[in-house]
Amino acid sequence: MLAVMHTVRQSKGLKKLVFADSLSDVPPFIEGVKRLREALPQDIQDKMKRQEDTGRTESEECKKCVDFYFARNVVRLDPMPDEFAARAAE
Repeated sequence: MLAVMHTVRQSKGLKKLVFADSLSDVPPFIEGVKRLREALPQDIQDKMKRQEDTGRTESEECKKCVDFYFARNVVRLDPMPDEFAARAAE
């Protein structure tokens, strides 16, 4: 985000800028996540909301819901590659 701000404000002399795996605008990203979440089965949505409302986002139930979201919307390979599975477990 800092690079984007700098580029917009002071791009004079800038020859190259590479963005990799970054957001250019947060509100559209949040809206996209919201739409993906609303497409989850209702029971998963309800569990996620209940865990968030009670502040139990570190619970095993919440982790299972996030894993479901991740497998459905982020890395849809089955089985999930070890590199991604390890990252998701963090």
